[in-house]
Amino acid sequence: QFKELSNPLNGDAFRVDPHQLTVGKRIGQGGGGTIYKGMLGSTPVAIKEIIANMMNPADVREFENEGRMIAIFRHPNILTGFGWCVKDDPDLGQQRRYLVTELAKHGSLRDAIQSAVKLKQVIAGGDTFAQLPFDQTQAVRWALQIATGLRFVHGRGYVHRDVKPGNVLIMDGYVAKVADLGSTRQDIS
Repeated sequence: QFKELSNPLNGDAFRVDPHQLTVGKRIGQGGGGTIYKGMLGSTPVAIKEIIANMMNPADVREFENEGRMIAIFRHPNILTGFGWCVKDDPDLGQQRRYLVTELAKHGSLRDAIQSAVKLKQVIAGGDTFAQLPFDQTQAVRWALQIATGLRFVHGRGYVHRDVKPGNVLIMDGYVAKVADLGSTRQDIS
């Protein structure tokens, strides 16, 4: 059974009005849930869904933990969460649980790296007009932004535990933000 998210999520301050949330097309899938593009009122957002009665209890706990982490971490290099909500789905006869965050219009760092590799192959094949999606200077900027976000998390006594290119999102202005905070745990060392 899915338990209500514990503090700080129990309060109304982090709840999203389900009537303001429009779920759009699927844009990703992870171990902890399905990611959709959507709208919160007039704001484009990413929506992570978990169907609790179909998930492994460990995945449900990770989803709950991710909600807690995005509620307490506010930093320019950490994915911003807007809140969570529960919507009834009459077609499935069940409730759907969503975590709502800012939308990474440029995808993940993994996507950027894969695009760069493909374009490099095109250039090596003789297409001199192909341009890489980012240069070394941008890569260094992203590395510093990721390190800054992780330093913030670690400075509050937590460890991310799943840092990888797929868990770093590229936002407007090509700013890197650490995401997928579900595996973050308090550092007990």
